[in-house]
Amino acid sequence: FEFSKFNYINKETLYFIEIFVKNRGNIKAIEKEMNISYPSVKKLLDEAVTSLGYSVDEELEKEEESFNKEKV
Repeated sequence: FEFSKFNYINKETLYFIEIFVKNRGNIKAIEKEMNISYPSVKKLLDEAVTSLGYSVDEELEKEEESFNKEKV
């Protein structure tokens, strides 16, 4: 009997993952349901990714930030 990666994640992160899946990754819907800002959703997503043992691609994040600034 082996535990999965999800057995080692804290309750708050598991809750976020549940909301993320429920909303099919739609950031706006997650913001609305959890009543949090876009940066907070990104932070929670990064925490979930690292909790599962993966690394956050910093180069990809920089590209996203640059793209978002151009939209404004």
